[in-house]
Formats: sequence, structure tokens, C-alpha cells
Amino acid sequence: MRVEQYAQDSRDLGTLPLEKYADQMASIYANLLPFLRPKAHCVINVPDIWWEGKRILIHVALIEALQNVGYELRNIIIWDRTNIVNRIGIFGWPSNCITMGVTFEYLLDFRRPG
Repeated sequence: MRVEQYAQDSRDLGTLPLEKYADQMASIYANLLPFLRPKAHCVINVPDIWWEGKRILIHVALIEALQNVGYELRNIIIWDRTNIVNRIGIFGWPSNCITMGVTFEYLLDFRRPG
């Protein structure tokens, strides 16, 4: 796999290692939590990726990170993207990876506790 770096700005979250990415996302969503009404939903669309022959479970890292800052996971919806998988695009973390081999994404449905 040829890796091409799309992000040139060190502030781009897609340039971070997974653990730091999840920590930064947790910080962002922790700051948003007070603005949500009790029991309001927040849905995050995220794919996993294959990196150097290993599946990187981005959705698991985000679930754990958001639960640690107070969100409640309510549902996981799997979006089947089989019909568009051969189109080239940049999808989420990391920004230096084109994810043409991922055929589904996760819609993580979180809720602010009541």
C-alpha cells in the first residue's frame, strides 16, 4: 500500500496516533456534552481501517473515549457501502490513508444521560 500524506498541518487530528486521536475526540465531545439536552442523541460516522495488514478498530477507540467523558452508547448501526467502495476518497482517521478496502462504516449513536 502506498501511503500519501494529505494533511500538512500538525493540528489535523488525522495525523495523530489512534490513542491520541481518541483522546482529542473525547475532549471535543466532552466540551459539547453540556450543550445537549438530557437524553439528546449524538451520532458519529466512523470506519475502521486496515493498516500494515492489521485492522485498526477506530470505532472501539471512540466508543471507549466518549463513554469515559459521560456519553452513553445507545446503538451501533452498520452502513453497508459495498456499492461505493471502489470510489476513491478520504474517510476520517487517519488523513494519510485512502480507505478503498472498507466496505462498511459504523454509525455510533450516543446519548447524553438523562
